[in-house]
Amino acid sequence: MKRFQQLKLTTFVSFLSHSFLHNDETFYFFGSSYLSLSFWNLAVMILYYVIVTLTLFCLCIILLYQQLIYTLDVRIQQRNGRKTLTTLQGLPKEFDQKRLLKHFKKDFACNGNIVDDEEMGEVIQLQGDQRTKIHDFLIQQKIATKAQVKVHGF
Repeated sequence: MKRFQQLKLTTFVSFLSHSFLHNDETFYFFGSSYLSLSFWNLAVMILYYVIVTLTLFCLCIILLYQQLIYTLDVRIQQRNGRKTLTTLQGLPKEFDQKRLLKHFKKDFACNGNIVDDEEMGEVIQLQGDQRTKIHDFLIQQKIATKAQVKVHGF
């Protein structure tokens, strides 16, 4: 067991320094001395390369997944009679909601405001049924993709 722990520690240290130390000899990972390594030393070295490569790959996938997965929900709420309210929620913090609201109000010729909700965070509210216009605007300005914008309602 002690020999295994020493081999494991030696292999880990050698992985960090890009050389494999065994019996006071140095075998370089990128050199031509692979043939002088024993089978188990070479297997452990390859296993470490595979584990580190897969770990980095998984971390990259997770980061990309988190960046692409935010969804924007566009909903409509019936007020009284024919009056409706359109809400946009789920917008990441990196976007300036006040600036977006200003563009929405100007382009859609409607009034609106930003409401702080405890569960959903900041929600943009617009008067009238503006669902398709918001959807098209978000895709046209490349704020989100079609898959990221979900339109709810009637």
